[in-house]
Amino acid sequence: MLAVVCGTGVAPLIALLQRARAARMRRGLMLLLPALLLVLNGATVARLSMWGPRVRGSQVRRLLNLIANQPGTHDGILVDPLSKHLIEALTMYGGPRPINVLEDDGSGLVRDPPLLFVSSTNEQHAPSAKVGISPEDWLRQFADLQPVTSAGGEPATANLGDCVYAFRQVTPWSWHRIESPVQDRHVAGGLFWLDFRASDPVANRKVSWFDGGNRLLKSWNVPHGNGLIPFALAPGMKFSEGSRVVVESSAPLPEQLLPEPVHHRGFGYFRLGEGRLPSVMNWIVEPAHKSDRHQKWGAVFENKAAFRIPVPVDLRNRSFIVSFQYEPRFRQAKTVTFQYTSSSGTNGFESVDLQEARIHHDLPLEVSRSGGTIISIEVEVESPDPLDNHFRVHHIGLGMK
Repeated sequence: MLAVVCGTGVAPLIALLQRARAARMRRGLMLLLPALLLVLNGATVARLSMWGPRVRGSQVRRLLNLIANQPGTHDGILVDPLSKHLIEALTMYGGPRPINVLEDDGSGLVRDPPLLFVSSTNEQHAPSAKVGISPEDWLRQFADLQPVTSAGGEPATANLGDCVYAFRQVTPWSWHRIESPVQDRHVAGGLFWLDFRASDPVANRKVSWFDGGNRLLKSWNVPHGNGLIPFALAPGMKFSEGSRVVVESSAPLPEQLLPEPVHHRGFGYFRLGEGRLPSVMNWIVEPAHKSDRHQKWGAVFENKAAFRIPVPVDLRNRSFIVSFQYEPRFRQAKTVTFQYTSSSGTNGFESVDLQEARIHHDLPLEVSRSGGTIISIEVEVESPDPLDNHFRVHHIGLGMK
């Protein structure tokens, strides 16, 4: 089709050349010029991005052989929904059924035998695709990911063209003691966090913090609950090189426990947009709208929202601050008021110009008990006239006062 379209542009040129050349040249020109157009057309089509990588048959066979040699692949394998070339190869060449990780509610991720998760390490996804919770984070909410290794002990990989794919087994949690190094990125706003994900909320757990010289600095008994739990560091408690945290539990623990909050304005924030952790969604309750895991924004609301925020463990009658960041869907020449009420008895309000791209509200909270519980916070947007707008929850952060 492209050759026909291109040919219409040079048809007058061919006719002119035909009239100018001797009769014996006409036949050669009639064959040469269309052939040249076909060659140029083929080269152009071969460079079109929709054709994807140049995949060899040997690469497809290696991919399918690696998958076939792993347990738990008879009913299908788990894939990132954006790994389009992998999905196409499995579908076209009779491989196992590709299962979208983000469509699994988590109940099927801990069955025996373990499942296989295949994901790209370098595939360029469509820029317009929006992913709220990553497939890796969603899997780790319920199970661990163990790399599949080759005979030489190296991580097993396979290629489709230039795309490299890694293989990991989804295995049930089995750890009752986890030891992890603590670095600067894990501590923000006088707090450090552990993400117990969807583990047993009534397990007996103990957390111990050691400095680089193996000296015990602090230990905490963790209250019941799971997901993201903050721990208040004592005033003057300094992070030191070589620090580590040891977590012991009566129930199995996730292998990766330490999240990395976003450091900003003296707080440790957790995003509720792209790349959000599954556990942060525990903080969102009605009347806020809690979005699906594949959607870009995790929480949106019109004029009312509610949150369940964890109180730092070992607060010891100190105060802490909850910081909210919102983004109005539409900028408007209008001023509204955000009215806050909390179960701790602390209230507050902020006037907001909706022409601002980002809204920051800091709510100081006074808690008399030792912490480790939940505070409920409600917010209502008051407007003198119909609002005709809604708000995206961008980040929620905590910090010691």
